[in-house]
Amino acid sequence: MEHTATVVPILNALLRDELAAIDTYQVALDKSDEDRETTQLRQIHQDHFQAATLLKEHVRRHGGTPEQSPGIWGAFLTRVEGVVRFFGNTSALTALQEGEEKAIHDYQQALKSPFLAADCRQLLESTLLPQTRNHVTVLDNRKT
Repeated sequence: MEHTATVVPILNALLRDELAAIDTYQVALDKSDEDRETTQLRQIHQDHFQAATLLKEHVRRHGGTPEQSPGIWGAFLTRVEGVVRFFGNTSALTALQEGEEKAIHDYQQALKSPFLAADCRQLLESTLLPQTRNHVTVLDNRKT
């Protein structure tokens, strides 16, 4: 049985995080010098945009209205702006990595829900969670 009242809030919480990630990476990109690593940040930014699009589709498919504003990453947005300005790229990368690690935690928590629909579970397990884990690896490699 579909539990729309439970599935949609789970998906919208994940969507808010993705929307905030989009904004956060845009700030980081605006503050970065153009180099090879910036290409990686642009790809992560694009991945978050695609993740948000997929989550919006799933929210609609399950009878909900997609969120339009960012969630917890909003705090990271402010931190990234300040960190880039005062401490440089490595600290900003750490802040971005912390946001990605928070997203991994949120995806793992969502997967524990007995109300998560099979198609949503598939999206998280096969696409969004592996993609986010890859973001952590990319960001971690950039700091070394």
